[in-house]
Amino acid sequence: MSKRVHADWVYAVDAGDVPAGRAVRICVRGTWLAICNDGGRFVAVDDTCPHEGGPLGRGHLAGGCIVCPVHHWAFDLKTGLSDPDLPMARLKFYPCRVRAGKVYVDPRHPLPPDAKIIPSPPDDK
Repeated sequence: MSKRVHADWVYAVDAGDVPAGRAVRICVRGTWLAICNDGGRFVAVDDTCPHEGGPLGRGHLAGGCIVCPVHHWAFDLKTGLSDPDLPMARLKFYPCRVRAGKVYVDPRHPLPPDAKIIPSPPDDK
């Protein structure tokens, strides 16, 4: 039985400040995150690229992936993987939700690698 962790939701950014197809870098309680808007589906990942440490929040989104601006590795925003044969280079996801046009994250409790990523809809009031 998996242990349920109480989320520590913190305001990160207004949803309107993250255009569809883009990511932004945000520091929340000392943790740098990339908040991604994948066509209205918001996802929060560690801002540091697991390949070479590039700032993912300065990358772009394409085909459901965030693309690092340093070496252009694309990481799937559902699995966190760039290449299934390289599971050690996986994105770290954080709980993320949208309420009343504001994006909230839990920077204290990253999701385990095998967690099913179910981001909130664009605005689940």
